[in-house]
Amino acid sequence: MKIKAFTFIIFLFTAFTISAQTEKALKVIYMDNENRVERMFQLDKINNWGYDNGNICINMSDETKLTIASESFIQFEYPSVIQPKKFLSLISVVNSWTDYSDNSWERGMKFKANKDIQVFEVCIWNISQPKVSLYQFDQTFNPNKDEYILGGQAWVNHREQYNILDVNLTSMSSKNVLDAFIQVVEKVVSILPSEHYGIKYSGHGVGGGNLFEGKISATDATTFFNHFCNLIGRKIDFLDWNTNCAEGAFAVVNNQYKYADYILASDINRGGYDFDIDAYFKYQHEQIFETFFSPNVEIRQSLIKMMDSERLFWESPKTKSDMISNSVMQSISIYDTNKFEKLVSSTNLKPGIYTGDVLEYIQKNYPSEQEKFFDFRFYYTSNKDFFSWGSNTNGFSIY
Repeated sequence: MKIKAFTFIIFLFTAFTISAQTEKALKVIYMDNENRVERMFQLDKINNWGYDNGNICINMSDETKLTIASESFIQFEYPSVIQPKKFLSLISVVNSWTDYSDNSWERGMKFKANKDIQVFEVCIWNISQPKVSLYQFDQTFNPNKDEYILGGQAWVNHREQYNILDVNLTSMSSKNVLDAFIQVVEKVVSILPSEHYGIKYSGHGVGGGNLFEGKISATDATTFFNHFCNLIGRKIDFLDWNTNCAEGAFAVVNNQYKYADYILASDINRGGYDFDIDAYFKYQHEQIFETFFSPNVEIRQSLIKMMDSERLFWESPKTKSDMISNSVMQSISIYDTNKFEKLVSSTNLKPGIYTGDVLEYIQKNYPSEQEKFFDFRFYYTSNKDFFSWGSNTNGFSIY
């Protein structure tokens, strides 16, 4: 029953003993020679199990043993069984207005999973029977196969193997979508506990603290974030709105800073430029997400590396030339939300007294407090060096 041999330096079976009262069976999911394998084990046939650096070993009552190397293990199905935590789970959200049988958003995030990271993808289906679907794709998922690329029923059958939750909606009201996303995060946290969590949205920005192009109102968004934080017992590690237009605004951060350590956003429009496809696959962070995050690197530094790669994408010859020719302004900021309250209290920053770039406001009215702005907006990249911008922004604004 050995899948891949390895040596346990320290292995404590007694630390993890499975009770037969929790579930009648345990499903173990792993990769074997590029094939996804799902095996069921009766709990009363398992003595105990343990792990070392993600490597799983299940000791059976008949003295046989299943050993799975860290790069092969995917997950246990039942949350009642203690399991090694993933390093990072990212909840990546899209709105889909395409047909249910189309192959579209599924190719947006190339990376899906490895032994340290899991991307959970959530689709808000804007179809005749609207619903919110949660997918847990892994290494066996391949939307680029010739037989799937044009969509169709075979493609739907393939994709829906990875669907782990459907929440049908009677309407697209904020309350309905909120309820669906509460079920989503409960499912994610229960089936695959992680040390770190992030949320990303791929779509348009609408500002004001609303989520997912207004599908969840700003008020309901605080309910959602609060519920998620209560589930994991702390703040979410990061909210990634960097591809959404004009989310780098006071109203957005003011609505979300209590619930996440970092927020990635831009205070201007994003996208709108031509690019070289090879550079896109080489540098664009959605294509190489796994290269930025590792248990050996702090989340803050990983976010910086990810945005540095976006800047390299802008610098690729075709992209840079198009930005210059069409005066396409681009910028991204990362905010340390733990520094937000100090910034606000020291500069009397609030809507109604000012509209525009926050740094300019501080330089004019509270010049001695500029350092607090840079502590908050600790990372900023732009293409100001490509051409002369018609207006000056510095990564955080009040609209």
